[in-house]
Amino acid sequence: MNKILTDIALSIIGIFILIIILLLLTTSSIDNFLLIVKALPKERFEKKSFFYFELVDHYVIPVTPINSPNKICEPLFYQAIFLKDFNVTLCYRKVKPHLNEDLFSVFSLNSYFSKYIKKLDPDKVYIVLLTRPSGFKQFYEVREFLRKKGFDVGWYPYEENTALRFSRFGRKVGIQ
Repeated sequence: MNKILTDIALSIIGIFILIIILLLLTTSSIDNFLLIVKALPKERFEKKSFFYFELVDHYVIPVTPINSPNKICEPLFYQAIFLKDFNVTLCYRKVKPHLNEDLFSVFSLNSYFSKYIKKLDPDKVYIVLLTRPSGFKQFYEVREFLRKKGFDVGWYPYEENTALRFSRFGRKVGIQ
């Protein structure tokens, strides 16, 4: 009887070892495996709030309101429409940045971007750059600028002429 129990126990242990070996072989590296076991990347940013900027042409437009935390889109620059049936808010840009170049250019000291960055705390905010194809040239410069200021930065691509969409359930964006 003891021999049968020993054989069953060894078989179960062998199966667990085989499963662990297969998991290690199917992940690209041990770091990925450990990351799955320890914590998912989204858990890392639960303590930080997301702050969105739109990159279009050579302009940066703040999407997240800095003084209206209950709003989804900055009312100075966007018209927000909530679609109740889909739990989605669409944000349509109502400003024309090319008419006010100094207020929306990337590194102008008078720009909204500069003013907002000064008010944000890198330890509390994760910045997401909503990048249009026309704004992709500026993406690397803006990302490096924000990193030097101590911010974690991610991005999300958007088609050129579509409304920004925000779901009530959020989206996963990671450091890139």
